[in-house]
Amino acid sequence: MWSDGEPVKDVAGISHWLDEARAQGIPILLIGDFQDALDEKTYMDFGMNRPTSREVSALSITSQNKNMSYEMPIRANPRDFLQLRAPADSKIWLTLKSPAGDNEDAAAITPWGGYILSPYILTTLPNKDTRWLVNPFHLYREAFRLPEMPVPDTTTESGRRLFMAHADGDGFVSRAQFPPYHIAGQVYMHRILEKYKLPFTGSIIVGDLLPGDRGLYPALAPLGSKVAREVFRLPYVEIGSHMWSHPFDWPAIEAGKDYPGINLPVPGYKFSPYMEAVGAAKWIDKHLAPPDKKVVIDQWSGDCEPDAQVVGLAYKAGLMNINGGESTISKKDPSITAVPPIGIFRGKWLQVFAPDANEDYFTNQWHGPYWGFENVIQTFEMTNKPHRLKPIDIYTHWYTATKLASISAVDKVYNWVLTQSITPIYVADYGHIANNFFTIRLAREGQGFWIGGAEALRELRMPTSLGTPAIADSQGIAGYNPSPNGNMYVHMDGNPSVYLALSKNPKPFPYIVSANAPIAEFTAGSDGFLAKLKGYVPVQVQLGNVQNCRARMNGQSTAIPVSGQLQSSAHDVTLHVSCSQ
Repeated sequence: MWSDGEPVKDVAGISHWLDEARAQGIPILLIGDFQDALDEKTYMDFGMNRPTSREVSALSITSQNKNMSYEMPIRANPRDFLQLRAPADSKIWLTLKSPAGDNEDAAAITPWGGYILSPYILTTLPNKDTRWLVNPFHLYREAFRLPEMPVPDTTTESGRRLFMAHADGDGFVSRAQFPPYHIAGQVYMHRILEKYKLPFTGSIIVGDLLPGDRGLYPALAPLGSKVAREVFRLPYVEIGSHMWSHPFDWPAIEAGKDYPGINLPVPGYKFSPYMEAVGAAKWIDKHLAPPDKKVVIDQWSGDCEPDAQVVGLAYKAGLMNINGGESTISKKDPSITAVPPIGIFRGKWLQVFAPDANEDYFTNQWHGPYWGFENVIQTFEMTNKPHRLKPIDIYTHWYTATKLASISAVDKVYNWVLTQSITPIYVADYGHIANNFFTIRLAREGQGFWIGGAEALRELRMPTSLGTPAIADSQGIAGYNPSPNGNMYVHMDGNPSVYLALSKNPKPFPYIVSANAPIAEFTAGSDGFLAKLKGYVPVQVQLGNVQNCRARMNGQSTAIPVSGQLQSSAHDVTLHVSCSQ
């Protein structure tokens, strides 16, 4: 329960709810200004007094756990003093004391869970950035008594960090400011898409390309439509929609408000949730998409705060969605408070957040420096260690191709990505992975775990203390490799029912250490395995325990080098590995 100190309307109800949870052995974590949120009986049952405000002349820290002062040092603040003794048998994380001997145990792991008082959770800096004062990873793990277990991981697949790229529709028909002064969509296509040939999701704003007096740019719409068709025909480009009129303030426009700048002034158009979420995609399908492709994803515009109705319309039309909540952690703001969650539920619908910030953030809302997007590399690095929190997402707008400095920065970022161990996918794939995170089920059985419903999300992260996957005794487990942070990645094959057998010393058996393609099938036999990999680039696969093995890739015999590294020019590979005793 995280309380901000606002008056609680139903103290008795909340107190009863927490009493019931405690009685059932459910761990409880109290955070913030909760002293007036619970009744006296609940505090008594929790073995502590109600935190009581006292005036003190000064305050000092007498002890603090290593998990405090996480992102910046804690400073004792006499104005926020609350007299409180932690329950007996608690592990106290922070104790403050006044000159008169008044005591505040401000944070503790207790027999029933834990608590931490304001202002020792987060602090806000003068520039409005925030910092964690407590290590949230350890706080949640210890207070909630979290067991060691495999965790579904949305950052990695087949043992390699996920990579994706997408562009919002803004500026598609803007002219580049350098010769030959092509429109931005054309420059981006030639300088980035055709150069790297990696999975990419591109979108347009329908209002930009509507013909004649229906559109925003009548003179440029024919050329823009021609270039959009060329972009969408590229075999490595997935099609997205960036809405009909690009709402900038979703809550306001959904509430019926209308003011200049609330969306793009598309002639004759009146805001419609359906046209933004679904109609725009249908228009792109009809007028710009090649016969073998359709729009597969909505890329939210503006403040990226659509309501449940709009997000639901997208899902009901078979469209995935992305944008909002981008990670901005960098040397400028080196805090995990700048790393958002996977997404936010709008009603029952998940709005999937973009993993990383776009160039607008790194160029100060496109006021410069225009080379600033190269600093997204810092974000990629800082969300990889000491915790891999996000995949890599090169997220831009088309207008980044209007300036040499900005398009050169994108080129530099792509070159950095190519030095990494990655599994390239599309952002629509990531949308399915993000949704699957909330539906996966795990259950312990013996020394292993059953995993149910892991179809789009195919990677687990687990502590090495649990053991090593026993591939021959597992079902749907293709392999494993170390994470960069001391854990282990375990690769599943998309089977809706998977069993992960674990052992301290499993018998040697061939397995996939890592691959740059999703693993679509893995069947262990008596002397080896059959695996299918379905990717978007020429397949690379690293094998383990294959000293006395031979391989066939797509029916062709292939020698396995000492390194265990195999390569194919194909994007889809059937791999058969058999071994002699």
